[in-house]
Amino acid sequence: MINSVSQTNLSISRESCPDDCSGYGKCSDISALTSYSFCRCDEFHGGFDCSIEIVPKSEQKIQISFLVGSNAAAIFPAICALWKKSYAEWVIYLSSGVASAIYHACDVQWKCVTKYDTLQFMDFWLSFVAVISTFIYMASISEAMKRAILSVVWILTALMALHDATSSRNINFVIVIGAACLLIAWLVESSTKCTAFSLITTSWFLENLKKICRRYRWGFLVAGFVALALATTSWNLENSENYWFSHSSWHIAMYTAAFFFLCSKVNVQNEGSKPNLNNDMAVIPTTSAADGIIN
Repeated sequence: MINSVSQTNLSISRESCPDDCSGYGKCSDISALTSYSFCRCDEFHGGFDCSIEIVPKSEQKIQISFLVGSNAAAIFPAICALWKKSYAEWVIYLSSGVASAIYHACDVQWKCVTKYDTLQFMDFWLSFVAVISTFIYMASISEAMKRAILSVVWILTALMALHDATSSRNINFVIVIGAACLLIAWLVESSTKCTAFSLITTSWFLENLKKICRRYRWGFLVAGFVALALATTSWNLENSENYWFSHSSWHIAMYTAAFFFLCSKVNVQNEGSKPNLNNDMAVIPTTSAADGIIN
């Protein structure tokens, strides 16, 4: 959270100024007859011992713009999902971007439309759901199976958002859950090609591996993993000093990764198909010379 310049820069103590005002202020006595003293902090620091860094108004506006405006990156995966007619993902990405922007507007003490805890829960919950939904989208499974997996995901991510949502380990859990869901979806999809009595042979495994490889545009897929790695790094390096920059980078990198992942998937109906030139050729009736002879 950004410290506002509206904080007081005057604190009174019955003892000598603690830590000599941390080097960011001057220690003054109220009266020579008393033992009261206080730190008179400079314009960039506040608190009892001037140890709290205060962001100037001009810089605060820049940080607010980054934290709130960086959520506009959600429009890219949302448009891609809409173009691919993946309406559930479209709703998730838009909701995640809007919820995050509203939460950070409150987080920086700009505008709170409802309780802070509610906004924080919605932001982290929808962000977690958006990440895992992207992984699930990568597999081609029935809508019934997708709804079943997403139902479990919604419950797990809601519990994560309720308990220690800002923990740096949560993003690692989210990625692990997403990868596990993708693996389960692939196994479910592959199992539909097998009968109950068939054996999983090497040829079966290689055939499914080739099918999976043909399903993706690998340039987009690699770009998605690079963006995902940048997002994870930003999350893990985040602290109170670089919060606005790291968290804004997280927004942009994560939505960019989702965009690349969505674009990487080839439509299932076109997967591995080749144009049938024989069907595209017009059948031209021919007649022999003998057909024109009148007996």
